[in-house]
Amino acid sequence: MSTPNNKLSVRVDGNQISFYSPNDPDDNIIITFHRTLRIPDDGKIYPLPPSLGNFPVKRVDDYLDRVPEKWKKTGGIFIPLYQREAMWMEFLNVSSEHPHALKVAVGKVNALSGEMWDEEMKDRSVQDYVVTPLQPWLDGINSGDGTIKQFIAMPLGQGYTVESQVTGEDKVGGAQIICFNPNEQKRKRQFAPQEPVRSVPQQPKPIYQPQVLFTPPSMTSPPPPTSFGFSMVSPQPPQGYQQHSVVPCCELVNLGSYEKQACDSIQSLSFDCCESEESYAPPSAPSYQNSYSSQPSSSSSLVSDLFCATTSSTATTLSKPPSNSAPKMRKSSDSKSERKKENSSVPSSVKAQELGLASGGKMKQQIIEDPYGAEFWDVSTKARVFIHIVNSEMFAQITGESVPPTPISAQTYSSYNYPWFDHYTENVGTIGKSEILSGVKSVKQIDEEKYAWSQQDDSTVKINNVVTHKETFDKNSVRDGDW
Repeated sequence: MSTPNNKLSVRVDGNQISFYSPNDPDDNIIITFHRTLRIPDDGKIYPLPPSLGNFPVKRVDDYLDRVPEKWKKTGGIFIPLYQREAMWMEFLNVSSEHPHALKVAVGKVNALSGEMWDEEMKDRSVQDYVVTPLQPWLDGINSGDGTIKQFIAMPLGQGYTVESQVTGEDKVGGAQIICFNPNEQKRKRQFAPQEPVRSVPQQPKPIYQPQVLFTPPSMTSPPPPTSFGFSMVSPQPPQGYQQHSVVPCCELVNLGSYEKQACDSIQSLSFDCCESEESYAPPSAPSYQNSYSSQPSSSSSLVSDLFCATTSSTATTLSKPPSNSAPKMRKSSDSKSERKKENSSVPSSVKAQELGLASGGKMKQQIIEDPYGAEFWDVSTKARVFIHIVNSEMFAQITGESVPPTPISAQTYSSYNYPWFDHYTENVGTIGKSEILSGVKSVKQIDEEKYAWSQQDDSTVKINNVVTHKETFDKNSVRDGDW
């Protein structure tokens, strides 16, 4: 069988991965792994949290002399997460006329259906893939009724991961993604330019230039008001925000007698919100005073309630908070050597280890039903990538680079009334509930089984600021071209 012209390849672009067709620059989907707030596992359903920056993405093949032997077989990429840190995935389709189907697995357990990994496209009782650009994000495993349970990084072999609970053991770890292109002939029929009906001869129609549905973060202009098959029916979020993709923070923060540029250097700030990566042992009583404070700190303590997320190549720009609630940040250490030691990777007692993805708190997120059907996709176009997840110590051992500190708590974030996000699409179906994944216990539930109480702060967060974004979709809509 000959290779299709739209066969996909995969590459790393900075801190992103791209599935792309070498023969068509518009046939490209960019995937980013975002740092974020860990939402409480308190029985409530939360809106979408913001991005706190991108995780660094590294190619396994660039570190073959330092990675585990089994990685040399799987290849792929690796990213660093702290134990109990949350993550979400962003899917940015370059063109709305080049949709893609993505299967996402955690430890080779499908994140939507709970079934074991396979690379087929067929109708199933629970749809096991997402369709882009309809599905811009995925924050966790499918829990049905338009909700997910948040992705949380946990060590392998302790019974927390989705893989461990579904299969009985942790053999794989990490995450896996496979991407499919449509059958090219079916795609062309689906997105064929609509010729206007006229009663007189006309000049040949200009070539249609497809529009970008979602504006990449590097672009400053807003998305187009309409795109083929989609209508933006609500105003854009306030200036400085993108849906589920930007966290605000102060542009200029008054630190006592001097002003400090908040985003100038991650080395200039100290953080109290990072949880230890050491193995959790049952404490005498739950204690979170140094991890996830539920109230904003007083100005006298100058607690570092906010931080500017940075990666190895970029910094996330954050917006100025209300003047009556300007957060305070603790001054840096007195000496450069102390500061460098404080922010360098993790304590020496932490063991380098691979991580898997477990289940956390519940949030509202549509997983949209495929409007085209499984037969629309061409399995011969597929490309796949293995995402190894490592803790900060292992990342430092392999790359020689340290990992940015963990994000602030959801409680602190909301105490400053910063926005959460609600994004939904009308005129689409939502995939069903997975009976397999319904039986997966959360990190909190397993904590309580092991230690009698949770090892993390799951205090309820009060949210008063939700930015809502609504779209409509009609696969039979008629595009207005140039005429």
